[in-house]
Amino acid sequence: MTFCLSSIVREFASTTPDAPALTFEDRTLSFRELNDRSSRVANALAGLGVGRGDRVAILAKNQAEFYELAFGCSKLGAIWVGLNWRLAPPEITAIVADATPSVIIVGQEQEALLSDESRATTRHVIALGPEYDAWRDGASAEDAGYVGSPADVALLLYTSGTTGLPKGVMLTNEGMSYTRRIGAETWQMSSRSVNLVAMPMFHIGGIGYGLSTMAQGGHTVLMREVDTRAIIAAIARYGVTHSFFVPAVVQLLLD
Repeated sequence: MTFCLSSIVREFASTTPDAPALTFEDRTLSFRELNDRSSRVANALAGLGVGRGDRVAILAKNQAEFYELAFGCSKLGAIWVGLNWRLAPPEITAIVADATPSVIIVGQEQEALLSDESRATTRHVIALGPEYDAWRDGASAEDAGYVGSPADVALLLYTSGTTGLPKGVMLTNEGMSYTRRIGAETWQMSSRSVNLVAMPMFHIGGIGYGLSTMAQGGHTVLMREVDTRAIIAAIARYGVTHSFFVPAVVQLLLD
């Protein structure tokens, strides 16, 4: 069977619909709920004219909507684009000009990072919160039904631009399909695993690693950002079995 990102929620919404898929703050979504939300996102995007190969960007700190957007884009054949909220407005403008997203989903705290130029070159800008919720919930929960080919681009992530301009890295369905195998074989993840994700979702260490346990039918606990006290509390509360941290965060946790 051809793998695409939405294969994850489609499969487990069918086989283990009530199993916990994603916890963010005090809300836990089952695989059925996450699948339904992503279908609503797909249909809402289609209502804005988004289709196969179009880009949909998100500029925000981590929250549950990252996943429903990624799976929703996959159900249309659209490409999910993560924008780095740590960048300055001119840097965001350059990336938007390169990615040419049809839609930008933006957190309320990050709206100031979108320049007039970025807004002018994007057909739709939707603010997370009540506006986004009403937009998503007003659409049908019926699966749009698209199954991408292995060569379809699923994610578009940008490098930091340390030695020049940020460059878009195109991650295909085939490339992302190895996430499941790596999780199971290398990290020994299973449907019983609980994976804590605290790295920013605009980065492969966030969105890429953040799919590894979910691809096994396990439980993902998402943190808005690195907060060592909150991370330690979540490990105890949810029985976390796996996580990924850069060395600086490991040092903070040890301290």
